[in-house]
Amino acid sequence: MIEIWKKSELARLRETYGFAFSKELGQNFLADRNVAEKIADACAGGGVDVIEIGAGAGALTVHLAARARKVFAVELDARVIPLLAAVCEGLENVVILHEDFLKIEPDRLSERYVLAGNLPYQITTHVITTVMEGLHGGFAGAACSRPPEGRPPLQAMVFMVQKEVADRLLAARPERLDLIRDLPSSVRLTEAAQSRLTLTNPTARTAR
Repeated sequence: MIEIWKKSELARLRETYGFAFSKELGQNFLADRNVAEKIADACAGGGVDVIEIGAGAGALTVHLAARARKVFAVELDARVIPLLAAVCEGLENVVILHEDFLKIEPDRLSERYVLAGNLPYQITTHVITTVMEGLHGGFAGAACSRPPEGRPPLQAMVFMVQKEVADRLLAARPERLDLIRDLPSSVRLTEAAQSRLTLTNPTARTAR
C-alpha cells in the first residue's frame, strides 16, 4: 500500500504526476494516518457503502476501503485522478468517480450509504445544507430521497471540518447557526438529525 498520508510520499507522487494544489478549490489533503483511521472507524462497518466527497490523494479512501462494503471516491479535480488511481490500485471495492458531488445523485449509487470526507472550508456549508435539503425533498443537486417508509438511504454524515465550523453546526441555539441561518428551521442540522463531535484533533496534519 502506498502510504499516502506521509508528506514525503505525497510529495513524491505529486512530482510524478505533476500535481499542484489549487487555492481556488481550497485543497488540503489529509496527512495524518491516525485521524484518517478514526474518521473511517466512525463510518461504521462493512454493512454500508461510503461515498467520499473530495477523495483527493486517497489518504482517507484507503482506510475507508478496509472497513466499508464499497467506497465511491468522488473527486472534482481531474488533475488528481491519476494520483488517486495509483494510490487505490488493487482495492477492488473502490470506485473512483470524476464528478462534482453536488451534481450527482447518491441514491443512485447505493441503497444504504454514509457520506464522508475532509471538507474544504469553502464548501462545508453548501454540501451539508444541500444534503439536508435533499432529505426534506425539493433538492437540486445531490439527491438524498426519503422512501415512503423507513429510514432514507443516507445513514450518516462523517466530515472533518474546521473546529469553528463544527461548533457552529452543533450549536444548541438556532440563532447561532450562522453558517446555515438561511435555511428554514425544518432543515437546520440540530433539528433535523442527531449530531455529535466524534473527535477533536488540533494537531491534525494536512498538506497544501
